[in-house]
Amino acid sequence: MARNFAEWLLTFTDSIADYKYYIDFETIYKKAEEHKIELNMMNSLIGSKNIEKDFEQLVSKYPEVIKCIPTLLAVRQYEIIVLDSDGNKFEYNFKKMNYSIEQYKIFMKETGLFDLIQNHLVNNLYDYVLGVESGLNSNARKNRGGHLMEDVVERFIQKAGFKKNETYFKEMYLQDIEEKWKLDMSFISNKNTSTKRFDFVVKTDNCIYGIETNFYASGGSKLNETARSYKMIAEEADKVVGFEFVWFTDGLKKVRELLDSKDIIEDFDQEIFNAIVDYVIVGGYDENGVIDPYLIRFILKREFDLSVPKDVPDDVIIQNNKIDLNSNNVLVDFINTRKYFSYERDENGKLNKVLRNGLRIRVECDIT
Repeated sequence: MARNFAEWLLTFTDSIADYKYYIDFETIYKKAEEHKIELNMMNSLIGSKNIEKDFEQLVSKYPEVIKCIPTLLAVRQYEIIVLDSDGNKFEYNFKKMNYSIEQYKIFMKETGLFDLIQNHLVNNLYDYVLGVESGLNSNARKNRGGHLMEDVVERFIQKAGFKKNETYFKEMYLQDIEEKWKLDMSFISNKNTSTKRFDFVVKTDNCIYGIETNFYASGGSKLNETARSYKMIAEEADKVVGFEFVWFTDGLKKVRELLDSKDIIEDFDQEIFNAIVDYVIVGGYDENGVIDPYLIRFILKREFDLSVPKDVPDDVIIQNNKIDLNSNNVLVDFINTRKYFSYERDENGKLNKVLRNGLRIRVECDIT
Protein backbone atom coordinates (compact mmCIF):
# COMPACT_ATOMS: atom_id res chain seq x y z
CA MET A 1 0.00 0.00 0.00
CA ALA A 2 1.36 3.41 -0.99
CA ARG A 3 2.24 5.71 1.89
CA ASN A 4 0.99 9.29 2.05
CA PHE A 5 4.34 11.02 2.27
CA ALA A 6 3.12 14.37 3.60
CA GLU A 7 0.92 12.85 6.32
CA TRP A 8 3.67 10.46 7.37
CA LEU A 9 6.31 13.20 7.62
CA LEU A 10 4.00 15.34 9.72
CA THR A 11 4.04 12.63 12.40
CA PHE A 12 7.72 13.33 13.04
CA THR A 13 8.43 14.87 16.43
CA ASP A 14 10.28 18.13 17.09
CA SER A 15 12.26 16.88 20.09
CA ILE A 16 13.15 13.79 22.10
CA ALA A 17 14.96 15.72 24.84
CA ASP A 18 14.62 14.29 28.34
CA TYR A 19 15.20 16.07 31.66
CA LYS A 20 18.95 15.42 31.55
CA TYR A 21 19.42 16.71 28.00
CA TYR A 22 19.83 20.43 28.67
CA ILE A 23 22.37 20.45 31.50
CA ASP A 24 24.36 17.63 33.09
CA PHE A 25 24.77 19.01 36.60
CA GLU A 26 26.63 15.94 37.82
CA THR A 27 29.43 16.65 35.35
CA ILE A 28 29.35 20.38 36.14
CA TYR A 29 29.81 19.80 39.88
CA LYS A 30 32.58 17.28 39.22
CA LYS A 31 34.49 19.72 36.99
CA ALA A 32 34.14 22.58 39.47
CA GLU A 33 35.34 20.39 42.36
CA GLU A 34 38.58 19.61 40.52
CA HIS A 35 39.95 23.07 41.38
CA LYS A 36 37.87 23.96 44.42
CA ILE A 37 40.93 24.44 46.68
CA GLU A 38 42.74 26.66 44.16
CA LEU A 39 39.59 28.69 43.54
CA ASN A 40 39.08 29.32 47.24
CA MET A 41 42.70 30.48 47.53
CA MET A 42 42.15 32.79 44.56
CA ASN A 43 39.05 34.15 46.34
CA SER A 44 41.45 35.95 48.71
CA LEU A 45 42.19 38.35 45.85
CA ILE A 46 38.59 39.52 45.44
CA GLY A 47 38.41 43.27 46.12
CA SER A 48 42.19 43.58 46.52
CA LYS A 49 43.52 47.16 46.53
CA ASN A 50 46.84 46.00 45.06
CA ILE A 51 45.95 42.87 43.14
CA GLU A 52 49.21 42.50 41.23
CA LYS A 53 51.26 42.45 44.43
CA ASP A 54 48.79 40.17 46.21
CA PHE A 55 48.72 37.81 43.22
CA GLU A 56 52.52 37.64 43.22
CA GLN A 57 52.61 36.78 46.92
CA LEU A 58 49.88 34.14 46.52
CA VAL A 59 51.56 32.41 43.57
CA SER A 60 54.98 32.56 45.26
CA LYS A 61 53.61 30.73 48.29
CA TYR A 62 51.13 28.45 46.48
CA PRO A 63 52.27 28.03 42.83
CA GLU A 64 49.61 25.33 42.30
CA VAL A 65 46.94 28.04 42.46
CA ILE A 66 47.51 28.81 38.76
CA LYS A 67 45.85 25.49 37.83
CA CYS A 68 42.41 27.09 38.13
CA ILE A 69 43.16 30.02 35.79
CA PRO A 70 42.26 28.30 32.46
CA THR A 71 38.84 27.35 33.88
CA LEU A 72 38.19 31.03 34.67
CA LEU A 73 38.54 31.62 30.91
CA ALA A 74 36.39 28.61 29.96
CA VAL A 75 39.45 26.72 28.67
CA ARG A 76 39.79 22.98 29.30
CA GLN A 77 43.50 22.45 28.68
CA TYR A 78 46.35 23.67 30.88
CA GLU A 79 48.31 25.15 27.96
CA ILE A 80 47.21 28.47 26.48
CA ILE A 81 48.96 30.09 23.50
CA VAL A 82 48.85 33.87 23.13
CA LEU A 83 50.25 36.38 20.62
CA ASP A 84 50.85 39.87 22.04
CA SER A 85 50.44 43.13 20.13
CA ASP A 86 54.05 42.92 18.93
CA GLY A 87 53.55 39.43 17.50
CA ASN A 88 55.46 37.67 20.28
CA LYS A 89 54.21 34.15 20.99
CA PHE A 90 53.73 32.92 24.55
CA GLU A 91 52.85 29.35 25.47
CA TYR A 92 51.62 29.54 29.04
CA ASN A 93 51.60 26.35 31.10
CA PHE A 94 49.17 26.43 34.02
CA LYS A 95 50.09 23.03 35.40
CA LYS A 96 53.71 23.92 35.98
CA MET A 97 54.93 27.50 35.60
CA ASN A 98 57.21 28.01 32.60
CA TYR A 99 57.47 31.82 32.82
CA SER A 100 58.17 34.29 35.59
CA ILE A 101 55.37 35.42 37.90
CA GLU A 102 55.68 38.80 36.22
CA GLN A 103 54.69 37.27 32.88
CA TYR A 104 51.71 35.51 34.46
CA LYS A 105 50.66 38.88 35.92
CA ILE A 106 50.64 40.26 32.37
CA PHE A 107 48.41 37.36 31.34
CA MET A 108 45.97 38.03 34.18
CA LYS A 109 45.84 41.73 33.36
CA GLU A 110 45.49 41.44 29.59
CA THR A 111 42.79 38.73 29.72
CA GLY A 112 40.74 40.88 32.14
CA LEU A 113 40.89 38.44 35.04
CA PHE A 114 42.49 41.00 37.37
CA ASP A 115 39.65 43.41 36.62
CA LEU A 116 37.06 40.69 37.20
CA ILE A 117 38.51 39.76 40.59
CA GLN A 118 39.64 43.15 41.88
CA ASN A 119 36.47 45.10 41.13
CA HIS A 120 34.03 42.67 42.75
CA LEU A 121 32.44 41.71 39.45
CA VAL A 122 32.10 38.30 41.11
CA ASN A 123 31.81 37.51 44.81
CA ASN A 124 32.97 33.90 44.71
CA LEU A 125 35.12 32.29 42.04
CA TYR A 126 33.77 28.81 42.76
CA ASP A 127 30.23 30.02 42.01
CA TYR A 128 31.57 31.78 38.94
CA VAL A 129 33.13 28.52 37.70
CA LEU A 130 29.80 26.73 38.14
CA GLY A 131 28.39 29.23 35.65
CA VAL A 132 31.33 28.74 33.30
CA GLU A 133 30.93 24.96 33.44
CA SER A 134 27.19 25.29 32.77
CA GLY A 135 27.98 27.19 29.59
CA LEU A 136 30.58 24.67 28.49
CA ASN A 137 28.25 21.79 29.29
CA SER A 138 25.50 23.20 27.09
CA ASN A 139 27.84 22.69 24.11
CA ALA A 140 27.69 18.94 24.76
CA ARG A 141 23.97 18.77 23.94
CA LYS A 142 24.73 17.61 20.42
CA ASN A 143 26.49 14.51 21.76
CA ARG A 144 23.74 13.88 24.30
CA GLY A 145 21.15 14.25 21.53
CA GLY A 146 22.76 11.46 19.53
CA HIS A 147 22.53 9.09 22.48
CA LEU A 148 18.94 10.10 23.23
CA MET A 149 17.67 8.54 20.00
CA GLU A 150 19.58 5.36 20.82
CA ASP A 151 17.92 5.29 24.24
CA VAL A 152 14.46 5.74 22.70
CA VAL A 153 15.00 2.91 20.22
CA GLU A 154 16.51 0.65 22.88
CA ARG A 155 13.43 1.04 25.08
CA PHE A 156 11.23 -0.12 22.19
CA ILE A 157 13.55 -3.06 21.54
CA GLN A 158 13.34 -4.08 25.20
CA LYS A 159 9.55 -3.68 25.27
CA ALA A 160 9.40 -6.05 22.29
CA GLY A 161 10.92 -8.72 24.54
CA PHE A 162 14.54 -8.69 23.37
CA LYS A 163 17.30 -9.06 25.99
CA LYS A 164 20.60 -7.21 25.89
CA ASN A 165 23.62 -9.33 24.91
CA GLU A 166 21.30 -12.27 24.26
CA THR A 167 18.90 -11.30 21.48
CA TYR A 168 20.04 -7.72 20.90
CA PHE A 169 23.47 -6.11 21.01
CA LYS A 170 24.73 -2.51 21.09
CA GLU A 171 27.51 -1.05 18.92
CA MET A 172 28.33 -4.21 17.02
CA TYR A 173 30.80 -4.34 14.12
CA LEU A 174 30.35 -6.21 10.84
CA GLN A 175 33.21 -8.54 11.74
CA ASP A 176 31.49 -9.48 15.00
CA ILE A 177 28.26 -10.23 13.10
CA GLU A 178 30.14 -12.48 10.68
CA GLU A 179 31.87 -14.39 13.46
CA LYS A 180 28.79 -14.80 15.66
CA TRP A 181 26.23 -15.82 13.01
CA LYS A 182 28.46 -16.91 10.10
CA LEU A 183 27.01 -14.35 7.69
CA ASP A 184 28.90 -13.08 4.65
CA MET A 185 28.96 -9.30 5.21
CA SER A 186 31.52 -8.60 2.48
CA PHE A 187 28.92 -6.81 0.35
CA ILE A 188 28.54 -4.14 3.04
CA SER A 189 32.20 -4.06 4.13
CA ASN A 190 33.39 -3.74 0.51
CA LYS A 191 35.17 -7.09 0.72
CA ASN A 192 36.45 -6.37 4.23
CA THR A 193 38.21 -3.15 3.21
CA SER A 194 36.05 -0.99 5.49
CA THR A 195 34.58 -1.29 8.97
CA LYS A 196 31.01 -0.56 9.92
CA ARG A 197 29.46 -0.46 13.37
CA PHE A 198 25.70 -0.64 13.88
CA ASP A 199 24.03 1.08 16.82
CA PHE A 200 22.04 -2.09 17.46
CA VAL A 201 21.93 -5.64 16.11
CA VAL A 202 18.76 -7.62 16.79
CA LYS A 203 18.58 -11.40 16.43
CA THR A 204 15.27 -13.09 15.59
CA ASP A 205 14.55 -16.65 14.56
CA ASN A 206 14.41 -15.70 10.89
CA CYS A 207 16.72 -12.74 10.44
CA ILE A 208 19.52 -10.55 11.80
CA TYR A 209 18.72 -6.82 11.80
CA GLY A 210 21.41 -4.15 11.71
CA ILE A 211 20.00 -0.89 13.07
CA GLU A 212 21.15 2.73 12.83
CA THR A 213 19.49 5.58 14.74
CA ASN A 214 19.52 9.35 14.20
CA PHE A 215 17.60 12.38 15.32
CA TYR A 216 17.82 15.61 13.34
CA ALA A 217 16.79 18.91 14.89
CA SER A 218 17.73 20.59 11.61
CA GLY A 219 18.59 19.65 8.07
CA GLY A 220 21.69 20.38 6.05
CA SER A 221 24.47 18.59 4.21
CA LYS A 222 25.04 16.13 7.07
CA LEU A 223 21.44 14.93 6.82
CA ASN A 224 21.64 14.43 3.06
CA GLU A 225 25.01 12.70 3.34
CA THR A 226 23.70 10.31 5.99
CA ALA A 227 20.59 9.48 3.96
CA ARG A 228 22.65 8.66 0.89
CA SER A 229 25.02 6.52 2.94
CA TYR A 230 22.20 4.53 4.57
CA LYS A 231 20.44 4.07 1.26
CA MET A 232 23.61 2.50 -0.12
CA ILE A 233 23.94 0.23 2.93
CA ALA A 234 20.31 -0.86 2.52
CA GLU A 235 20.94 -1.76 -1.13
CA GLU A 236 24.05 -3.77 -0.23
CA ALA A 237 22.27 -5.45 2.69
CA ASP A 238 19.71 -6.88 0.26
CA LYS A 239 22.51 -9.10 -1.08
CA VAL A 240 23.17 -10.67 2.34
CA VAL A 241 20.99 -13.70 3.01
CA GLY A 242 19.39 -13.57 6.46
CA PHE A 243 20.25 -9.92 7.12
CA GLU A 244 18.21 -6.70 6.94
CA PHE A 245 19.24 -3.07 7.46
CA VAL A 246 16.89 -0.74 9.39
CA TRP A 247 17.20 3.02 9.87
CA PHE A 248 15.26 4.68 12.70
CA THR A 249 15.16 8.45 12.39
CA ASP A 250 13.06 11.34 13.60
CA GLY A 251 13.12 15.12 13.82
CA LEU A 252 13.47 16.87 10.44
CA LYS A 253 11.71 19.87 11.94
CA LYS A 254 12.51 22.07 8.97
CA VAL A 255 10.84 19.80 6.43
CA ARG A 256 7.89 19.18 8.75
CA GLU A 257 7.23 22.88 9.39
CA LEU A 258 7.37 23.75 5.71
CA LEU A 259 4.87 21.05 4.81
CA ASP A 260 2.60 22.16 7.65
CA SER A 261 2.86 25.85 6.76
CA LYS A 262 0.73 27.71 4.25
CA ASP A 263 3.52 30.23 3.68
CA ILE A 264 5.19 30.37 0.28
CA ILE A 265 8.83 29.30 0.19
CA GLU A 266 10.49 32.30 -1.43
CA ASP A 267 13.90 30.73 -2.00
CA PHE A 268 14.71 27.40 -3.58
CA ASP A 269 15.60 24.84 -0.94
CA GLN A 270 17.57 21.86 -2.25
CA GLU A 271 16.91 19.80 0.87
CA ILE A 272 13.13 20.18 0.67
CA PHE A 273 13.18 19.53 -3.08
CA ASN A 274 15.17 16.30 -2.64
CA ALA A 275 12.88 15.19 0.18
CA ILE A 276 9.63 15.35 -1.77
CA VAL A 277 10.39 15.28 -5.54
CA ASP A 278 11.07 11.92 -7.18
CA TYR A 279 11.65 13.16 -10.73
CA VAL A 280 10.70 15.90 -13.20
CA ILE A 281 9.20 15.50 -16.69
CA VAL A 282 9.66 18.40 -19.09
CA GLY A 283 7.42 18.37 -22.16
CA GLY A 284 4.52 16.10 -23.09
CA TYR A 285 0.96 16.03 -24.40
CA ASP A 286 -1.97 17.91 -22.94
CA GLU A 287 -5.47 16.47 -22.43
CA ASN A 288 -6.30 17.13 -26.09
CA GLY A 289 -3.31 15.22 -27.37
CA VAL A 290 -1.49 18.41 -28.39
CA ILE A 291 2.23 18.40 -27.74
CA ASP A 292 3.38 20.96 -25.19
CA PRO A 293 7.20 21.11 -25.03
CA TYR A 294 7.05 23.53 -22.10
CA LEU A 295 4.87 21.49 -19.75
CA ILE A 296 6.68 20.81 -16.47
CA ARG A 297 5.52 18.00 -14.20
CA PHE A 298 6.96 17.42 -10.72
CA ILE A 299 6.35 13.83 -9.61
CA LEU A 300 6.44 13.45 -5.81
CA LYS A 301 7.89 10.51 -3.92
CA ARG A 302 5.74 7.91 -2.23
CA GLU A 303 8.03 7.44 0.75
CA PHE A 304 10.57 9.39 2.76
CA ASP A 305 13.89 9.63 0.93
CA LEU A 306 16.41 12.48 0.95
CA SER A 307 18.44 11.21 -2.00
CA VAL A 308 18.85 13.33 -5.11
CA PRO A 309 15.91 12.95 -7.58
CA LYS A 310 16.55 9.97 -9.81
CA ASP A 311 17.02 9.60 -13.55
CA VAL A 312 13.90 8.03 -15.02
CA PRO A 313 14.03 5.55 -17.93
CA ASP A 314 12.72 6.91 -21.23
CA ASP A 315 9.96 4.29 -21.41
CA VAL A 316 8.52 5.54 -18.11
CA ILE A 317 8.49 9.12 -19.38
CA ILE A 318 6.89 8.11 -22.70
CA GLN A 319 4.27 6.07 -20.87
CA ASN A 320 3.34 8.94 -18.55
CA ASN A 321 3.87 12.05 -20.65
CA LYS A 322 0.18 12.50 -21.46
CA ILE A 323 -2.14 14.25 -19.03
CA ASP A 324 -4.99 12.11 -17.71
CA LEU A 325 -8.01 14.22 -16.73
CA ASN A 326 -9.39 11.30 -14.74
CA SER A 327 -6.26 10.88 -12.64
CA ASN A 328 -6.52 11.35 -8.88
CA ASN A 329 -2.78 11.89 -8.57
CA VAL A 330 -2.79 15.62 -9.36
CA LEU A 331 -2.12 17.95 -6.43
CA VAL A 332 -1.50 21.20 -8.30
CA ASP A 333 -2.19 22.22 -11.92
CA PHE A 334 -1.82 25.85 -12.99
CA ILE A 335 -0.56 28.21 -15.65
CA ASN A 336 2.31 30.47 -14.68
CA THR A 337 1.54 33.69 -16.56
CA ARG A 338 4.95 35.26 -16.03
CA LYS A 339 6.92 35.94 -19.18
CA TYR A 340 10.09 33.99 -19.84
CA PHE A 341 12.57 33.34 -22.62
CA SER A 342 13.23 30.03 -24.33
CA TYR A 343 15.87 29.13 -26.90
CA GLU A 344 14.76 27.31 -30.06
CA ARG A 345 16.40 26.35 -33.31
CA ASP A 346 14.82 27.32 -36.61
CA GLU A 347 14.78 25.23 -39.79
CA ASN A 348 18.33 26.36 -40.55
CA GLY A 349 19.60 25.22 -37.18
CA LYS A 350 20.06 28.73 -35.87
CA LEU A 351 19.42 29.20 -32.14
CA ASN A 352 16.89 31.96 -31.46
CA LYS A 353 15.74 33.59 -28.25
CA VAL A 354 11.93 33.54 -28.02
CA LEU A 355 9.74 35.45 -25.53
CA ARG A 356 6.91 33.31 -24.20
CA ASN A 357 3.99 33.82 -21.86
CA GLY A 358 2.36 31.01 -19.91
CA LEU A 359 4.02 27.92 -18.52
CA ARG A 360 1.92 24.98 -17.37
CA ILE A 361 3.10 23.39 -14.12
CA ARG A 362 1.71 20.25 -12.49
CA VAL A 363 2.56 18.55 -9.23
CA GLU A 364 1.57 14.88 -9.05
CA CYS A 365 1.97 11.83 -6.84
CA ASP A 366 4.18 8.99 -8.06
CA ILE A 367 2.53 7.58 -11.19
CA THR A 368 4.76 4.58 -11.79
